[in-house]
Amino acid sequence: MFDREKELNDLLKYYNNCISKGINCGMLVYGWRRVGKTTVLKALIKKVPGIYMDCIWISDPIVFVKTLMSHEFFTEENFKNKFKLIMLEEDPLLMLKQAFDLLVEFSSRIKRLAVILDEFHIFIDKIATRIAREKRQSKQIIEDNILGIIKNIVESKQIFWIFSTSIGWRKLREKIIKTKKIGAPLIGVLTKYKIEPFDKETSVRFARSINPALDDKKAEEIYYLTGGIPKLIEVIAINASEDASIMKTSLDLLKKGEFDDFFENIIKFVAEASKRDYTVLIQTLKCIEMREKTTEDIAKCLGIDLDSAYVLAEELVKMELLEKDKKGRKGIYKVRYPLLSQWLSLRIQPEKSVYELLASKFGIAIESYIRELIREYINRKMRIEIRDDEEGKFLLGTT
Repeated sequence: MFDREKELNDLLKYYNNCISKGINCGMLVYGWRRVGKTTVLKALIKKVPGIYMDCIWISDPIVFVKTLMSHEFFTEENFKNKFKLIMLEEDPLLMLKQAFDLLVEFSSRIKRLAVILDEFHIFIDKIATRIAREKRQSKQIIEDNILGIIKNIVESKQIFWIFSTSIGWRKLREKIIKTKKIGAPLIGVLTKYKIEPFDKETSVRFARSINPALDDKKAEEIYYLTGGIPKLIEVIAINASEDASIMKTSLDLLKKGEFDDFFENIIKFVAEASKRDYTVLIQTLKCIEMREKTTEDIAKCLGIDLDSAYVLAEELVKMELLEKDKKGRKGIYKVRYPLLSQWLSLRIQPEKSVYELLASKFGIAIESYIRELIREYINRKMRIEIRDDEEGKFLLGTT
């Protein structure tokens, strides 16, 4: 774990406050995928008695119970028998409640248990879907009931709970506020905590720890391109060399498809969480790409009405893939992370050439990239010819 001591210490402080004072016993930890949340949460479990559960694989109450049952905490025959009795319960919602109650019973015995449900919104969604199908009830009603059960358990203050998710805060808030008017929502008993990408200083140190040959300038360029996301920093830093600029290295990696899995999985995750079509989301992002766009621009690009374009853009803002600024009455949208913009340009059809990408608003490193190209021609003693198209796209109408 690189430089996440502050986040780990913060969570330890919350844990100790819960155990000793009965305050802040429910945490809502969120942040972009691959930003380091799971690393921090697993580091916490190494320091305190706890259970970490990856909710992506938990599709129904039986799987949840079996996952708990397999944990080393519950090797005693007494607990094994109690879990077996729970699995005999015919009502899946009651089975889920009994499993949570057994966790509370165990925690009251050791008085210091932490339980982490990672990507817990998937847990809520999948289990609610399964139970609603079995009970032939509305999924929304079942979701409300599950959130109500969890809220009551958190309020008992017998366990230190962490609910972790990669959903953006606005979307997360929308998903976990109960729709029923009776009773306070779960969100009211949880303390919000965001794990941010690395700042510039940390990103530079991280890049140089991976590749000591990097100077500060190149390490800073990596930061600006990646937005401080550790996984992206790692890929570029590993492949960076003294002979090529960071921009050239990044473009080569993009063209080779080195970032395809990362960005495709991010957008697939967003599609699943928001119940939107993956292709529609990726084409919406493609419409915005390297330039800021209004709702009208997006609607025209996608061939849809203004209301639909607005809904799609706002969904991507909630999921923190887009940023929104106001210019007068108009909302202006742009892609949040520079490398994502470049990936959309080079890898999503219709693909742009590297030269078109350079002609767009990069924000940084264009000059160093052009210098690198010119130096390469000079070293090879080759003639340099600079051409433009009829519209003057590349040299912006100059010579």
